Amino acid sequence: MPKTVGLDWILHPFPREKFFKEHYQKKPLIIQRKEMLNNTVDTTDYYADLFPMLGLAKCIDSFPNQRLNNDFVIVKEGFITPPQFKKVHDAYGAYLSGHTLAAFIMNRLWANLGKLVDSLESDFGFPFRVNVYLTPRGSQGFFPHTDQHDFFILQMAGEKLWHIYNNPVKLPTRKQELGKITGKPLTETDTGKPQHTVLLKQGDILYAPRGFIHSAVTTNRTGSMHLTVRILNSFFFKWGNFFEKALPKGGSGKKIGLPPWKELQELDLEFRYSTPLNWIDIPSRKKQYHVLREVLCKNNTSDDDGNAAEKANKKKRKCDIQDRWVDAFYRAKRKWRKSKKKRNRDATKRIKEKLRMYYS
Repeated sequence: MPKTVGLDWILHPFPREKFFKEHYQKKPLIIQRKEMLNNTVDTTDYYADLFPMLGLAKCIDSFPNQRLNNDFVIVKEGFITPPQFKKVHDAYGAYLSGHTLAAFIMNRLWANLGKLVDSLESDFGFPFRVNVYLTPRGSQGFFPHTDQHDFFILQMAGEKLWHIYNNPVKLPTRKQELGKITGKPLTETDTGKPQHTVLLKQGDILYAPRGFIHSAVTTNRTGSMHLTVRILNSFFFKWGNFFEKALPKGGSGKKIGLPPWKELQELDLEFRYSTPLNWIDIPSRKKQYHVLREVLCKNNTSDDDGNAAEKANKKKRKCDIQDRWVDAFYRAKRKWRKSKKKRNRDATKRIKEKLRMYYS
């Protein structure tokens, strides 16, 4: 493994500038590394030093019983089960019976994964987590579903067939996730036809923004081990979270007639986008304030080295809100009022029905 591991390394040979411009929070990216390098280099061991096959067994042995129940599950055809075993031998038995072994937040237990997370957090400015999935051949762990986080899939061993479908709700919140109800898979009507079907082989990588329906199954030839590198850019780092803290009354919006912030994010896409890269790496509140004004206001509030009159009038200027945010707030406000009226009508109708039944 090279001395520096980070975004450039996991995406190689794909340029990071193109990734952020064309794919980040927009559309999936598939890197079949050997083909991109014209089959001139053997890339099967590209990620080998990150986490070896025996690493999972060592981590299971090191789990205390309480941690084992929290950070380790077995999955088969959409059903998630807490493990009932304490030794590696028991885990191997579950694997042979067709279960996927899933270990969460492994960057806390494995040094090389910790280094990768540290480097990626420096590149993005968001928290990262790494999960490990070990699936036997001819098996499926999860049914098609969406996630509320972006993710990278690093294929460590074997191969896995991935289906990436559409994104019916762009950048969804937790309430807008699909396919997470155990035992109730999404139908073909829900998913539509796959937009991408790719067989990830050892050394390949896949990126998908949150909201894209996806599923994976191993082939009958071999099992699979992959890392899911989760970008936690949606939990506390959306524009909706930012405005909640930045605007009056802690963001309740009552003073300016806005809906609750959680509903605001569900009503309009603008508030579900993540804040800019390295947003949390701003050292002072004064700089945060200037960044806020840059985001919210048009350029007529920028500092000028012009004449004295210009400087004197600078304090008197009012913030001219960008059209982007004005439109987003008004769209959300209209949708919220419309849904509120409908909820009130439905509630009134239910009350009338109960009264009619009571007095009939």
